[in-house]
Amino acid sequence: LCGRFDVVVGGPPTDHPLQIIEVKSSVPLAVSQENDLAFYAILGALRYDPPPASILLLGPGVDEVELRQLLLDAEALELAASRLEQAIEKLRLTLGDDPPEEPNPHCAHCPVRASCTAYAEVGVADGEGPSEQPDARS
Repeated sequence: LCGRFDVVVGGPPTDHPLQIIEVKSSVPLAVSQENDLAFYAILGALRYDPPPASILLLGPGVDEVELRQLLLDAEALELAASRLEQAIEKLRLTLGDDPPEEPNPHCAHCPVRASCTAYAEVGVADGEGPSEQPDARS
């Protein structure tokens, strides 16, 4: 699992609980982005001890900035882990144990692109992916 947090505040050595903030700047917040918070919860729990108290999603709303929060406790983390496990199993069943390497717009953010032969064959500059628009992160 890999991911990058936009903002991390609090946690040791402060007396404040750890909070992870995911900032969306290009599109209004959607339910699918709220579902992504569960993935960030798992990453935060794996990376930090103690795990984050919450994950915040900040982004454009209809008339103003919107803020949504996922409070984390043991039950929320277990549910997020279960959902991730199910998604990974579905991917494994769909792609097999050795999925084909195919260049795609996510190459620029892939942690293993340096060793990917499909990515190397495309011959793009470091930091760019095949047929990718400049930094179109959600």
